[in-house]
Amino acid sequence: MLAVSRHVLLSPELILAVASYQDGLYLDMIAFTDLETPLFHERQCDGLHFTRHMAAMHLALTEWFHVWGRLRLPKLFGCLPYMREVVLQDAIWFKNIPLVQHIDVTCGLTSFRGQLLDMAVQSNQRDMLQLLYDLGCRRCSVYAKDWAAKNGNLDMVQFLHQCGYGVSSLDVLQYVTQSTASNHDSVLQFLHAHHGHNQPNADDVAWKRAVASGDMRQVHDLSQGTASCPAVVLANVASLGHAAIVKYLARRGYLFPVEAMYSAAACGHLPVVQFLATQEGACCLPRPSDTIAMDAAASNGHLDVLRFLHERGIGTASAAAMDRAAGNGHVDVIQWLDIHRQEGCSHKALDIAARNNHMEVVEWLWCHRNARCTTQAMDQAAANGHMEVVQFLHEFYNVGCTVDAVDLAAGGNHMQVVQWLLANRSEGCSTRAMDFAAEAGHLDMLQYLHDRRTEGCTTDAMDLAAQHGHLHVVKWLHEHRPEGCTALALAFAATAGHLKIVKWLLKHRTEGCPRHTAKMIAGHRLLTARLLVKYTPSEPCMCPSCQGHSYAVGCGCYVPFEGSVHELC
Repeated sequence: MLAVSRHVLLSPELILAVASYQDGLYLDMIAFTDLETPLFHERQCDGLHFTRHMAAMHLALTEWFHVWGRLRLPKLFGCLPYMREVVLQDAIWFKNIPLVQHIDVTCGLTSFRGQLLDMAVQSNQRDMLQLLYDLGCRRCSVYAKDWAAKNGNLDMVQFLHQCGYGVSSLDVLQYVTQSTASNHDSVLQFLHAHHGHNQPNADDVAWKRAVASGDMRQVHDLSQGTASCPAVVLANVASLGHAAIVKYLARRGYLFPVEAMYSAAACGHLPVVQFLATQEGACCLPRPSDTIAMDAAASNGHLDVLRFLHERGIGTASAAAMDRAAGNGHVDVIQWLDIHRQEGCSHKALDIAARNNHMEVVEWLWCHRNARCTTQAMDQAAANGHMEVVQFLHEFYNVGCTVDAVDLAAGGNHMQVVQWLLANRSEGCSTRAMDFAAEAGHLDMLQYLHDRRTEGCTTDAMDLAAQHGHLHVVKWLHEHRPEGCTALALAFAATAGHLKIVKWLLKHRTEGCPRHTAKMIAGHRLLTARLLVKYTPSEPCMCPSCQGHSYAVGCGCYVPFEGSVHELC
C-alpha cells in the first residue's frame, strides 16, 4: 500500500498537475520572468523594442545554456510555454544553427506559427534562410524581399524571388536608394528588371541615387535618356556640393530652382553658390527681399558664402541672421554682420547664445551691441548647467530669471547651479523641481530638495519616474514623500516596458491602471500585459472596444505566442 501511495504521490504527472496551479518556478528560470518577450513584427514597426528585448533575452539565455545546456529545454518549455518560441527566435536571430536543428528534431519547426523566414531575412542571414527553408518553413510575409533589398543582399533577394515571394506594396526602391553602398546597385537593377511595373517612379529613384553618390557617369547616362531630372533632385545636388554635376546639368539645359541656392548657401558650398549666381535670369536667384539664403549661411557660420551673397546683392538678410549665428557660436559672423549689415539682432541672439553656453558671444553682444535678453537667457543657461553664463547674466543684466531656472537645473542634475541660484537669487523653485529630478532619476537632487526646500512635489514625480524606469526613485518617493502616484504610474511603466517597476507597483501601490492598458501594449509588452490582466481589479473595462466602439489597438503584423493572452480585456 505504501509503495502504491509513493508511486502515485511522486509521479511526474501529478507533480506537474499540482505545479500548474502554482505561481512558483524553478530558481534557474525566474530570471526569464523579469524580461519582456521579444515580439517579432514583420514590418519592423516595433524594431526598437524588439532589438532591445532580444539583446536582454539573449544575454540571459546564453548564461542559462552555459549552466544547463539543451537537455533542460523541455523543462523550461513546460514551465514557461512561451519560451519555446523565444528560444527559437534567439537561435535564428543570433545564427545558432545547431540549436535550430535541435529544436527541429525535438519540436518540429513547422509546429511554430511565426514567420521564421522573415527573421532570417531581417537579420541578413542567407545560410539560416536556406536552412529554415530546407527544414520545411514556408511562411513568409510580403515584406521579406523588401528587407533583403534594404540589406543589399542580392543573393537573398534572388532566392526569395525564385521561391515565389514578391515585394510588398511599399516602395522598396525608395529605401534602397537611401543608401549609396555599392552592393545596393545590383539589387536596384534586379528590382527594376523584375518589379519595375510596380515602381512608377523608378527613374526618379535612379536620379536620386546618382546624385547622392556623386557619380558623374550615372548622371551622364540618365541625362541621355527620356526621364527628366526632378526639381527636388536638382536642389539636392546643390546641397551636396557636387559642383561638377551642377555645371553639367546646367549645360544640359536644366533650370535649378531657388531651393538649390538656399541649400547650397546653408551647407556652405561656395563654388556651387558662385556658379548658380552666374545663371542670369535663372529661377535659382532669390528675390531682392528674400532672406533665406543669407540667413541660412550666417546661421551655419559660412562667412565666405555670406560675404559673397552680400557683395553680389543676392537677396538680403534679417535679424534672424545674427540671432542664429549667435546661437550657434559664430563670433566672426556676428562681428561681420555688425559692421556690414544694418538688420541687427533681437533678444533671441543673447537668449540662445546663453542657452548654448557661447560665453564669448554673450560677452560680445553685451559689450558691443548692448543686446537685450529675456528671462529665458538665465532659465535656459541654468537648465543646461552653464554656471559661468548664469553668473554673468546675474551680474550685468537685471532681467533675472523665473522659477524655471532652478526647476530645469534640478531636472538636469546641475547641483552647483541649483545651490548657487537658491543662495543668490530670490525666485526659488516650484514643485516641478522635484518632479523633474524624479523624472530624470536624480536621487541625490531629490534628497537635497526634500531636505532643504518646502515646495515638495506632485504625483507627477512618481508617475514620471516609473515611466522612465527609475525604480530606485520610485521606492524613495514611496518611503519619504506623501504625494504618492496616480494610475498613470503603472500605465506608463507598462507601456515603456519596465517590467520590474510594474511588478513593484502591483505589490506596493493600490492605484492600479486602466484596464485597457493591457490590450494597448499586447503587441510589444506581452508579459507585462498578462501581469496587468492577472492583478488588475476585475471591474468592467471601459476601453472603447469593450464599450462597443470601433477601436484599433496596436498593429497586427506579429503572431501572438503560444500561451499568450488573446483577449486581454
